[in-house]
Amino acid sequence: MVYTNFMKKNDFESEESNFIQNEVEYLSQILGHNYNQNFQFLNYIEQEDSLFLLRSQDKNRKQHISHLFNVYEFENKIVKIDKLKNRISELCNAEKKSEIDNLKESMLKIEKFLANEFNNTEYIKLFSEKEISWDLEEFNFQSNNYEYLFNEDGVIPKLKKLVENKELFKSYIRNEKINRLISDTEKIENFLLYYNFLPLKESLKEEKNGFIRINKMIEDLTEFSIENIKDDSFEIKFEDFDFIDEDLILNFNEGYESLNNRLKELDELENIYSKINESREKLVDSIKKLKDDENNEITGTCFLCGYDWSNIDDLLENIEIQSLNLEEMTTSKSKIFNEELINFKEDIIFSIIEILNQKIIEIKVDINFLNKFLSIDEVFFNNVKKEFESIDFDYREHLNETISSDSLIEIEKFTPILNSLKIEIELDGIESYYREFFTQYFDNKFDLLNSIKIENFIQKENYLKYKYSLLQNETLDKNKQELHNKEDKFNNAKTLEDNLKNLSNIYKKSLKEYQKKVIKDIEIIFHIYSGRIMQDFQGGLGLFIFSDKDGIRFQTNPSKTFDAVFSMSSGQLSALIISFTLALHKKYSQNKIILIDDPVQTMDEINIAGFIELLRNEFYSNQLVISTHEDMASAYMRYKFKNYDLTQKRINLKSYSVNHNG
Repeated sequence: MVYTNFMKKNDFESEESNFIQNEVEYLSQILGHNYNQNFQFLNYIEQEDSLFLLRSQDKNRKQHISHLFNVYEFENKIVKIDKLKNRISELCNAEKKSEIDNLKESMLKIEKFLANEFNNTEYIKLFSEKEISWDLEEFNFQSNNYEYLFNEDGVIPKLKKLVENKELFKSYIRNEKINRLISDTEKIENFLLYYNFLPLKESLKEEKNGFIRINKMIEDLTEFSIENIKDDSFEIKFEDFDFIDEDLILNFNEGYESLNNRLKELDELENIYSKINESREKLVDSIKKLKDDENNEITGTCFLCGYDWSNIDDLLENIEIQSLNLEEMTTSKSKIFNEELINFKEDIIFSIIEILNQKIIEIKVDINFLNKFLSIDEVFFNNVKKEFESIDFDYREHLNETISSDSLIEIEKFTPILNSLKIEIELDGIESYYREFFTQYFDNKFDLLNSIKIENFIQKENYLKYKYSLLQNETLDKNKQELHNKEDKFNNAKTLEDNLKNLSNIYKKSLKEYQKKVIKDIEIIFHIYSGRIMQDFQGGLGLFIFSDKDGIRFQTNPSKTFDAVFSMSSGQLSALIISFTLALHKKYSQNKIILIDDPVQTMDEINIAGFIELLRNEFYSNQLVISTHEDMASAYMRYKFKNYDLTQKRINLKSYSVNHNG
């Protein structure tokens, strides 16, 4: 708490005052150390709020006034000892004990392992084509632990078992291949239908291409039209068709050339006719305009040749006649071309098409068969052949020999044939990991699996165990030293923990005994004071105070154990707190000030005469400040003090306030 503006006067009547530089120090000299903390317990008795001490639990009552007993350093030592003990306990708790037990168990396993004899064994590499960590000469067991390699489900026992049962596994794989073949009927059918013709693949491919070329030629010739003649890029090549007569080819080329020339002439004639017809129409239109013009006199003379047709109408008629003649001549030319084109197709093209169709009949190409055969990659045939050979299936007698889409393979008859090739085995002898290990370590190659002998595995196993035994010897030495250090640390911590625990118990026991003694020091005073003050106990019998375990209890009888506080009225509690505060003040207060708030409120519960007698006899040298609203009570108390020659004074705060503020 910080005080401000405190002033010091030499006496109460003095007008002069000086600022107090250090209020806390000044007040401590007058009121004693811890005066602020002690005030509510030693110097001031309030009617309501002071009861909080009695309403607290036993343990809390002692804590509220423990500072009066000057045990702070004592308690602080106990706290430090307990903190240190807790820190030390972390070094010897169940977790640390478990670490030691686990280390011992680990060492026991190592010693049990090293009890076997391990001889220095020559290194052998099992998998020449693979880099497997534990198969290397300088293998480090830290990358793969021993259990991973050698326990019941370890890699080495599993591989060893696979090698031991390799014939059984081989039969199992064989049966699996047969089952896959039986289920894949399309694979069997394609192989048996087409494999026989694999040596003829190139020649059959050429036959197919020849067949396609002939059909393309037939298609082109069948669709031959005037558009082909107009197309300058159109060309029929007969180099690959040596079976067509040369004269027929010559006739085709000459006929095509003739048609090409006639088409060009026809195109030129039609072009000329078009231009003349256009000019004619313009001329006719001009003549008709002249005819309609009344201002012009026009005769029947032709504007082109000068022939006189007598009149203009005859001129126009003859112009029309000449136009029709020119059109008829063009139509005649076109008709001749069309007749020549028809003759070309009937006499030459149809003859060539007939020869081509006859050739298709002669070569007898089954294009559907060839398309399917040529669409299958050669790798397919090689793989299926290996599969058949691996199960000892003689496929040769079942191969198709006819290049025909009508060829059939009776696929249903192969199921019993393939089933008969299976080897009867006990499936219980096949472990689930066999296939995985076969792939991982042997690349699905039985020659690699067959190359490894059981003796190789035994040698590898002995080599690895010997290397591991060397490592375990080193580990055991390290573990022994580690165990020694851990046990020393644990035992030392345990000893220190026990010592600190004992020391803490001694301090706590001494503290309790001291606190009991301190309580005992005020027990008689409190008993006398409470007997004098409380109305029910004016005969002189007061309350008893006990320090039990960690708390303080008030009892009406030493033989009873319950706290009397819980059976008292509020007035009795006020009398109790007055007695208790006065007892504490008598024993521990460092100043002579006592302030009591209106004790007359509980006059029915307090022996006011005994109370005044107590104050007058026990606290005659104290400065007492007692407040009350009762004038009669004030006069009575001042009278009792005056008869004892003790200074007393009445202060009316209301009138005092008016006089000083007026």
